[in-house]
Formats: sequence, C-alpha cells, structure tokens
Amino acid sequence: MPYADQRTSENRRHLERQPVAERATELVRAVAALNEEIAVWVRTEEQNRKLVHALGERVKELTALHGVAQLLTDRTKTVSSLLQEIVSTLPPAWQYPELAAARIRFDGIEYTSAGFASSPWKQAAEVALADGRMLIIEVFYLVEQPTEWEGPFLAEERRLINSLAQMLKSALDRRQAEEALKDSEGRIRDMAGRLILAQEEERMRIARDLHDDVLQQLGGLEIEIGALRKQLGTNPAALESLSGLQVRARQVSNVIRHITHELHPAMLTFANLFVALRSHCEEFEKSTGIRLALKTEGAPEHLPQQVSLNLYRIIQEALHNIAKHSGSPEASITVVIDAAECQLRISDRGRGFVLKEALKGGGLGLNSIEERTHLMKGTLCIESEPLKGTAVLVRTPIGINSVEQYR
Repeated sequence: MPYADQRTSENRRHLERQPVAERATELVRAVAALNEEIAVWVRTEEQNRKLVHALGERVKELTALHGVAQLLTDRTKTVSSLLQEIVSTLPPAWQYPELAAARIRFDGIEYTSAGFASSPWKQAAEVALADGRMLIIEVFYLVEQPTEWEGPFLAEERRLINSLAQMLKSALDRRQAEEALKDSEGRIRDMAGRLILAQEEERMRIARDLHDDVLQQLGGLEIEIGALRKQLGTNPAALESLSGLQVRARQVSNVIRHITHELHPAMLTFANLFVALRSHCEEFEKSTGIRLALKTEGAPEHLPQQVSLNLYRIIQEALHNIAKHSGSPEASITVVIDAAECQLRISDRGRGFVLKEALKGGGLGLNSIEERTHLMKGTLCIESEPLKGTAVLVRTPIGINSVEQYR
C-alpha cells in the first residue's frame, strides 16, 4: 500500500476513535481557518484591484503628459492648432473619461474638447505667461461623481493639471521669446541691408564727385602747368620744378581714379559684371601675384544692377580674404547665369579654416558676404577645412523681386 494511502487510512481510523465533541471542535477550527484565509484572499484581491486601478490611472496621466510633450516639440504647428490638439487629449487622462470635458482659455480664445459643456464639478489650473497673458486649463465632469481628494477629482489629477499648465507656460514663453528674437534678427538684417544700400549710394556719390570735380580740376591743373612751362621758356630750374609738379599731379589723378574705381567700378554701370570682373581680376593678379582663373557663362545683361553690384562686392571681399589669409598661389572664380538664377563659386587651395570659429570671431568679410547674399534673397554655402582650402558658393534668383528694396 502506498504511504499516502496508508496515512489517510490511519487518520480516518483515528477520527473514528475520537469522541464526536472533539471532532466537532476540530471541524469548527478548520472552518474558522478557512474563513480567515478567504477573508485574507478577498482583502488581497481588493488591494490588487485598487492597485491595478491606480496603475491604470497613472498610465493615463503619463500618456497625457507624454502626448502633450510630443505635441509641444512640433514647431510647425501654430499656437491655435497646438492648443486645440492638447485640449482633446485631456478628458481621457481623468478618472471618468466618458463623463469628462476640457477647455483651455488663452489670449481671448477658448479651445474645447468634443461635446464640451461646463458644470459645477470643475478642476482648473491658471498660470501667467512672461508677457502677462493668462492661460487657464479646466476639466469638468458632466455628471456628479463620488467625492475624492478635490471634489470628485483625485490628488494625482491636481498634480497632472498643474504640470500640464506649467508645461504649456514654458512652451508658450519659449515660443514667444523665439519669435521676439527672430523678429529682432529680422529688423537687424533689414537695417544691415539698408546700411549696405546706403553705403553703396554714398560710395557712388563720392566716386562721382571725385571724378567730375577733383579729377577735372587736376586735369585743368596739368594743362595750366604745361602752359606755364611754355611761358617760362629756357629756365632749366623752373622747367624741372614744373615737370615735377606735372608728374605729381598725374600721379594724384591716377590715385584718385583708382579710389573712384574701388568706390564704384564704372564698368558695372557702362558695361556689365563680366567686363568689370575681368578688369578687377587683372588688377588683383598684378597687385598680389595670385593667379586667377575666371570662368563666366550666360548673359550678364539680364542681371539687375543691384545684383551685379552685390555679386561684384562678394567676389571682391572673397579675393581680399584669399590674399590676406589663405596663402594660396591661385584661386578660381566661376559665374554662371541662366534664366532663373545666378550661381557663383570662388575657391582656393589655401590654409582653410574652421567655419564655426571664423563666424564666432565676427569677421567683417564673412558677415558682409552673408548680408549681401541675404539682401539678394540668395543662399550662401561656405566650405572650408584647415589645410584643405575654401570654397564660397552663392546662388541668387534673378527677377524684379530678387533684390529687396529698402525705403
């Protein structure tokens, strides 16, 4: 006989030998112990049920916080569309979502969830933005519910609505600051554009005055000196002095012609960009010894005057930087013009540089190139690495509105 069966048989015989009263007492104890075990089990199940319910509520709250955080990262949405999407995510985060409705009030506009209606059972959070505007988030129960920590609302729901209000405040404050910064940068760029145009107009005026007034007077002075030499006849000392004066006057005239050309190249007015560039490249090679390869393609006559001038200045500034910083023995310039845009590339095989450090240093040359490109509504790309040379690429549209006009 197996041991277990033998043991059961012995217990049965032992009970049969016990008095009825003793067996009844043991049975009562067993029932009491069973009842206690059942009570413990019921309490455990109730605790588990409450724990599962609480965890479910926390999951809903975390889902709402995560969803709102994700929405706030989308910079393409307007404030109105953002708040409308956020208010729709609120009712599912509360304990009785099927009975909940939400509203956000901001900047004089109300954003409500589907089927919204107000009621006496409300939970709200109110915050003031940095600019003083008020943001109010409200959640309503449309039917009265059992009393919890705050009316029918849980303590966790109070923390949730406060957290949401702070998240929205931070996001809206940041967006407002970014828009203000962007607006400020726009005004600064507009001012930079106005200054560039004003500078070019002043250069043109000074160049014109030098050419029409000072050069004319110097020319007249040379003529008068020549006439005076004829009058003095054979006086060697006087003739030598006058010859020296005439040479100096001619030298001053040449210097002024060079200055007027630098102030405003007349070839841009009377010829075109390509002619002006060829002339400038020849002068640059003579003065620096750097060999230039100039390639042009297209019809420069199609370029608006301001585009031609700004492209010329960009090339002028880039060549100045090459001569001053690159150490390259040669450089290349390519200008391609088609019906839609003008493409410019200036490159060298010099020292190169770290672009971020150069921009951080606030170099006027790079800033000037950037502002002139922006003025033409173009795009600028600067490629450079230490010991690997530099390339400046500019693309600008061609048309009536290709250059902003500042009034």
